[in-house]
Amino acid sequence: MNLNTIGEILRFYREKYNFKQSDVCNGICSISTLSRIENGNKAADSLILECLLGRIGKEVLQFEMILNDYDYSLWMLRKQIEREFVRNDKRLTEKILNIYQEQMPQNENVHKQFYMYYKLQILENISMEEKCKMGIEALEYTNSINNHMYIYNVIEIKLILFLIHSKYEAWKDIDIKKTLLRILQFVQKVYTGRQKEQISIKILMEIIQQEQMKKRFSYVINYVDKAIEFISQSRTMENVAELHFIKAKAIEKAYHECEWENEEENCKRECMMSYYTFDIMENEQKKQEVQKFCEEQLGWRITK
Repeated sequence: MNLNTIGEILRFYREKYNFKQSDVCNGICSISTLSRIENGNKAADSLILECLLGRIGKEVLQFEMILNDYDYSLWMLRKQIEREFVRNDKRLTEKILNIYQEQMPQNENVHKQFYMYYKLQILENISMEEKCKMGIEALEYTNSINNHMYIYNVIEIKLILFLIHSKYEAWKDIDIKKTLLRILQFVQKVYTGRQKEQISIKILMEIIQQEQMKKRFSYVINYVDKAIEFISQSRTMENVAELHFIKAKAIEKAYHECEWENEEENCKRECMMSYYTFDIMENEQKKQEVQKFCEEQLGWRITK
């Protein structure tokens, strides 16, 4: 895929979704640079292209975006960092990350953001306050929570979810649920395939946790249903068992003092869905949690 084709993809989908150039390139590159990329007249490194494509919910085979030998070496380091992080090898991840920091362009925000994101993921013996400071610094290299268009690429969304999950103090006055729903709307509008599935579920799980903390159990049930419906249309079973268990506990909390005769069977059914899905996944610890809940809260043995 040549540069002209990548530029055409950027321009086509940006115009299709009615995004301004300034919104797509904000914090990544200048408007004039984006214009030249869209016209096939500007060569940019693969991480910049990846971040721009992410803002319109698209990805191409990353190898096809390689600019030169230097860009290739950085791309290889990023792949190694991502692979070792998934393997949970923090020592090796940090070692490669330090090499990346030494070799990356020091004036490019997208590279600083990539480095900072993975750095905060592997740091130990550091307070959550310090991690949040690193998280907001990483986000603000390219974007902010107050982006009026809610246009974000994958790493920016991950940083926002991390900061929300960590209860970042400076965001205490922000309407978190509204923000998450706007980002979810954006993701479901422009993203496709596996990325759409993964990011949407992460956002829905965070919304559910927010509602759990506020003890708004009817909302928990509603968003669990949305999440399960979304998963049923996807190619993954990830989180299904946990979602059914969350719904069972929310039903018990919401209706145990009233309308329990109508809802008891629904609660038991969710427990059974959760229990047997955990059984298929061979997760004995979670099976025991479900079993204990049924016996202590429902006075019911889920197994004969």
